[in-house]
Amino acid sequence: MNLGREGVRVRPVNGLALLFGDIMAAKKKPAPRKKVLAPDAAYPTSAVVIATHNLINMAVVMASCGTILLTLIIVQKF
Repeated sequence: MNLGREGVRVRPVNGLALLFGDIMAAKKKPAPRKKVLAPDAAYPTSAVVIATHNLINMAVVMASCGTILLTLIIVQKF
């Protein structure tokens, strides 16, 4: 019988326990997480407002791409 420092019975350690540790001691159930509710929108947006923003963004991107392409074509000719 092996006794530890406090007089508690100690199991002998085999080779697998040295490699992997005590697997059973590591199994603990995680604490349940509380669900976080999504914050409400600051202001309601309608589909018309979103579509308008998308159209404006698309026009800006097309204008900038067209300007860059025209600039590259002009530079290539010189």
